[in-house]
Amino acid sequence: MKRLTGSTGLTLLGMACCLAMSWDSAAAYGNRAGAATLTVGGGYEFFSPKRDIQNTGVPFAAIGYDLTERWGMEALLATFHTYSRNSMDTRQVDAALFSVDGIYRFTNVHSFEPYVLAGPGISSFNPNGTNAHTEGNLNMGAGLQYFVDKIVSVRFELRDFYTVTSAQNDIMLDAGLTFYWDLC
Repeated sequence: MKRLTGSTGLTLLGMACCLAMSWDSAAAYGNRAGAATLTVGGGYEFFSPKRDIQNTGVPFAAIGYDLTERWGMEALLATFHTYSRNSMDTRQVDAALFSVDGIYRFTNVHSFEPYVLAGPGISSFNPNGTNAHTEGNLNMGAGLQYFVDKIVSVRFELRDFYTVTSAQNDIMLDAGLTFYWDLC
């Protein structure tokens, strides 16, 4: 076994210290009390077969506020277009989705922060351009944030939008960039 020289040992020790310091500083990134958030992203919506509309891509924006490091709230808005699955009816369906969610975040592990969310919302579908069909929903989901920096994270999540009145489940898989501003 080759013995380490003094300069090689010091170099390895310095590299280990730098790695340890960067590992610790990365662990410091995470949600914090008093931060406002803006998320922009996109996802893919898998609609209930009862809706008889095509699954589609969904752009969205969300604003939020971190009450504590663990608890937050967020309002999400998505508008999109899709089409009927009925081959005899090829009309475009205009749609909007709005939700207000409470968020609980689990322990941050080296810039990764898992979370769960739930809350009420509204789904609106307009198949003919004049008569919107609006329904209340309850949504719940789980996600994971990766903090690139103190003020930017990337998030991935899976949500279930359950329409209460017609017992339909619409599933959305999405990703987004979240930006943070300290208000307090």
